[in-house]
Amino acid sequence: MTSAAIIDFTEEPLMAPLADDNAIAQSSLEPVGDDKPLQELSEALNIAVVQEILKKAPENLSDLLSDLKQGILNSDIEVVKRSAHTIKGTAESVGAIKIVGIAAHIEAISDDLGAVQNCLPPLEAAAIETTNWWNELSRKYADA
Repeated sequence: MTSAAIIDFTEEPLMAPLADDNAIAQSSLEPVGDDKPLQELSEALNIAVVQEILKKAPENLSDLLSDLKQGILNSDIEVVKRSAHTIKGTAESVGAIKIVGIAAHIEAISDDLGAVQNCLPPLEAAAIETTNWWNELSRKYADA
């Protein structure tokens, strides 16, 4: 597991949970991310901290996705719900809007493991997009 990032839970979420059957399709229309949370961190702390967060974020997300998949394999609804919730919160702290939306949807439907399983391909695709976005941001912050 990676070190914890500073998370401000007092602000409104970047995106509300998606509740209908078209949730995943709707989330595909969302931008990959919003770098505002990272900009705020770089102003409050420093760019080196943001670079470290961006460096560790893909590995952290991968670990969390593994936990979610393990919960599905074990038919453990509590692990699925907790993993989705953790993915949502972690993604929100680093501006990963698309992942926030999908993870919120998974959390909302966590009692239906078949539906959760169907959400994995879009979540994994969003994870790849987001990792690419984080890499671009990392280069941007390195050049700053």
